[in-house]
Amino acid sequence: MSVILITGLPGVGKTTIVKRLCEDLQKIPIAYDGFYTEEVRDGMGCRSGFDIMTFDGQRSPLARVGGLGPDTSKMPKVGRYSVFISNFETLALPIFTKSSSTLIIDEIGKMELLSNNFESAIKDFIKKQEDKNNESYLVATIPSRGQFPVVEKLKSIKGTKTFIVTKQNRTNIYDTILRAVKNMVSPKPNNKK
Repeated sequence: MSVILITGLPGVGKTTIVKRLCEDLQKIPIAYDGFYTEEVRDGMGCRSGFDIMTFDGQRSPLARVGGLGPDTSKMPKVGRYSVFISNFETLALPIFTKSSSTLIIDEIGKMELLSNNFESAIKDFIKKQEDKNNESYLVATIPSRGQFPVVEKLKSIKGTKTFIVTKQNRTNIYDTILRAVKNMVSPKPNNKK
């Protein structure tokens, strides 16, 4: 197994699970790179957008209602959000060239896949999985709704494990996901005789 996918409805706790996983992986220690998306709320508590956050502490706007400046008419949109593809790529793409063999991505979704370069990087990861000696791993959240060809390809990689998070199971499923991630990234014994 080289891919673990986490899915569920928006707001069910997928990002919380990913952040907790990272805290626990640091204690082991298991090296990883990646990013997560975080909601941004305005002064009245209403969601006004999303930021991309890397696990090494970098942060940048990913999307905002109405954008961040006067000319957002040419920006790609997802629903009411203007998406800052260049901001996203500046933080997301370098994770694919770092030395860590484990990538943690929250999320491979509609906003993120507006970046052709990001989609290409995911496709390159998928190609690597065809190599039997490959030792690269992915833990990623994916949307529960909508079908994206690159996400469907990830799901079809032999041994991919998908966890569905619900409000009812989100507390109990965490230990199962952590155990699966540890098993996936732990060094494998040599089968030499």
